[in-house]
Amino acid sequence: DRVVEKTRPFSPTKGHLEATLKNYGPAFKVEMKFKLKGFPSNSSDWENILHITVGEDANKRGTRYPSLWINKNKFLHFTNCVDDTSNYSKDYRSLPTYSSNQHQLYHIIIQQKLIEGKWMYQVFVDGQLFVSVENTKPMRLDEAKLYLSDPWYNAANVEFTYLRIEY
Repeated sequence: DRVVEKTRPFSPTKGHLEATLKNYGPAFKVEMKFKLKGFPSNSSDWENILHITVGEDANKRGTRYPSLWINKNKFLHFTNCVDDTSNYSKDYRSLPTYSSNQHQLYHIIIQQKLIEGKWMYQVFVDGQLFVSVENTKPMRLDEAKLYLSDPWYNAANVEFTYLRIEY
């Protein structure tokens, strides 16, 4: 397995290309811990936390493989390429909306792995399985870009305390 790991606290910045991942997929595991410090302002609906892509933002297979955003309406937006859907998304709406919990630490795992002969895309939030769906067309990318955060959206107001990507 190949690994990218960051163990010191950091905040994402718009357009920061952290690494180029060679021969990425079809198996991957993205594990992160971050403190949510605030939600997007009314001027932008979406802010990016992490984005792994073949190069572009969206609209073709491999452009969100996976990616994570936060929305001004106070939810996390998980996306991945599943089957022929380049932007398969699920919204995690169980975030606390009162300000005292804005610095809550979240532990998130986004993975795609073989389970009983099927490629499964899964998301765990704080140890709870949130998404589990078969991906019948998992991809291996010759080269994937890891953005923390991507150049197409403002960076989310989060502070990572841990990030590890195995692929």
